Amino acid sequence: MAINTKAIKTRIQSVENTKKITRAMQMIAAVKMKKAVNAAIRTREYSELSYDLMRNLAGTELNHPLAKIRKAKNCLLIVHTSNRGLCGSYNANIIRSVSEYIDNNSDVNFSMIALGNKAARVAKNYNLELVGLYEKLNENPKYEDIIPLAKEMTDKFIDNDIDQVIVAYTNYISGLNQQVELREILPFKKKSIEDFYKNAGSRNESEEIGEKGIDSKDEYEFEPKKSEVLKYIIPILVEIQLYQALLESTASEHSSRMIAMKNASDAAGDMIDDLTLQFNKGRQAAITQEISEIVAGASALDN
Repeated sequence: MAINTKAIKTRIQSVENTKKITRAMQMIAAVKMKKAVNAAIRTREYSELSYDLMRNLAGTELNHPLAKIRKAKNCLLIVHTSNRGLCGSYNANIIRSVSEYIDNNSDVNFSMIALGNKAARVAKNYNLELVGLYEKLNENPKYEDIIPLAKEMTDKFIDNDIDQVIVAYTNYISGLNQQVELREILPFKKKSIEDFYKNAGSRNESEEIGEKGIDSKDEYEFEPKKSEVLKYIIPILVEIQLYQALLESTASEHSSRMIAMKNASDAAGDMIDDLTLQFNKGRQAAITQEISEIVAGASALDN
């Protein structure tokens, strides 16, 4: 069967155009990832200082409305996904983890705040109350952007509308390693700050981009007293946990998209090589056939 070289050439051109697009998307994602990683690591310094402060307050009872522990009958899920696809398994991983958590806690009444369009699917699939949909927090998140969200969830917790807040996000560990985390941020617990800091990426990643750790302070002086400091600082620590989770997810999203587009570009390159080989074989077969016909014609004339 003759190979249609014209069709193969058209397909090669189409794949080359696709490769240009995926290559451009890879470069854009790499720039955004670098910026997002820097922001996440800078905020980890704040988390480290928060952890150090809570260590110094470890002997103080957390007498605060946000630290009130009660049976989790009504749980608010804050789920961070992307607004767009083309980022590998980033969205699928977090949606699967959230779905499994809901299935394993069937006795809890869940509601959801979706940070990104993809998270709203879970609320729809499980017929959950979608309290809010925030679509513009992914690209360039700022601390002031999460303050209304934090106030909404803390007000609901203080008013006993919810008993627990779980944030589902993707922790950025390295460029090739991101891990889905479901972490309780309300009710506020001293251990939550410790866990959040210890799981916030790797110190090696910080060193690679030139970030330095924070020197631990052994002692603090508190005015007027520790309990008053706690009343002021606990809401801020809740906000910073939410903000840190947002930054970690944003860095993970751009990293996943960069890797996905790199893989797509490599696959397009391999496909172009295969198609070029088919094209060359078809052209060689056509040339061989033409030469054979010429030789056969010449032989017929000689006879």
